[in-house]
Parts: sequence; C-alpha cells; structure tokens
Amino acid sequence: RTVLQTLIFRTFKMEPLEADATTPSFCMLELSVHGDDVVYAFLYNGTRFFVTITAEKLEGEGELLHQFNSFREDIDDPDNMFLFEEWVLGALDDFIRHAAPTRTADASK
Repeated sequence: RTVLQTLIFRTFKMEPLEADATTPSFCMLELSVHGDDVVYAFLYNGTRFFVTITAEKLEGEGELLHQFNSFREDIDDPDNMFLFEEWVLGALDDFIRHAAPTRTADASK
C-alpha cells in the first residue's frame, strides 16, 4: 500500500497563473491535527489541494503508520513539519503535476 492510496484529497481550481509563469508555485494553507487524523491544505500552481490522512487507513504491514504517528505527534516542530510535507508531496507528486501542471511562457500563445 502506498501513501497515495491511503490519502483522501480534493482539488479546486483557483485563478489562472500569469502567462509568463515557468516555475511551479506553492503555498501551504493549513496543517492541523484532529485526533488521529491530519488535514493538510496547500496551493500548487493555482489549484487548492485538501489532503486528509487518517491513521486508520495506514494500518497494516510496513512503516506508514509509524512514520505518520511520528509526524503527527510533533507536527509543530519546523523540521518535522518540513519532513511531513516532503512525505506527502512525494507520494502525490505525479497526481499534483497532472492536476495542476506548470504553465510555460509558450503555453499562453
């Protein structure tokens, strides 16, 4: 089971990027713990993503639940927060790039 298979996420399109945008834009909006769950919201290339990770869905073989609990227990630590973002974004990389591709300057012509 991959992290991607255990995440619940929704996306919403926002304002289009400037025509000359050539690098992806990113902004974390929310990272909060709710009991055994974590809600993570961010903007990527003008698309808003909501990710809800539930500990229950990570149970089973492997280290996913242990990794998740390590992040969740100390989510306010800046280093831990960064590692959590990398963990989630790494699992969703292909999906994010497909759902919110980076426009190039030539794409608007």
